[in-house]
Amino acid sequence: MGQTEDSCQRTRDKDGWNSSQSRREESFIEVSDEEFTQEEVQPKMEEKGTPDAVQEELLRLFGVPFLIAPMEAEAQCAALDRADQTHGTITDDSDVWLFGGRHVYKNFFSQNKYVEYFQYSDLQNALGLDRTKLINLAYLLGSDYTEGVAGVGYVTGMEVLNEFTGPGLEPLVQF
Repeated sequence: MGQTEDSCQRTRDKDGWNSSQSRREESFIEVSDEEFTQEEVQPKMEEKGTPDAVQEELLRLFGVPFLIAPMEAEAQCAALDRADQTHGTITDDSDVWLFGGRHVYKNFFSQNKYVEYFQYSDLQNALGLDRTKLINLAYLLGSDYTEGVAGVGYVTGMEVLNEFTGPGLEPLVQF
């Protein structure tokens, strides 16, 4: 409503471009509809770089801070969360808890589900699981890094952890 008439003007010049837009000639590739075959477009896309490089450049251009995790993304995100550098991690991968994540947003990219927010402190209070017990539970149930113990589900895993206590992996050795 508070915009001037000039900023709302939507006319097109002789080339079909919006006159209120600015463009740099070198940033556009002119192609006709007939050229939009995979064989024609793919080499032009490759000239622009890999998909990761393109994404990184877009993030830079939009001023979005990002980093590239050296290994497991959830480990990096959990470290940033513990250092209070983020508001949490957006992931459906429960391994983030094993790496020490404190705040997790689940179903963020699902159109059919509501986003759920979890805090490590709530998990710890409700289930009595500290990080060591979570790691031991992952050994029993399986995770990205271990197959788990055949026939052990969540209930049996919790029973094992409650029956066999001790520091580190000692409960698993006793089991």
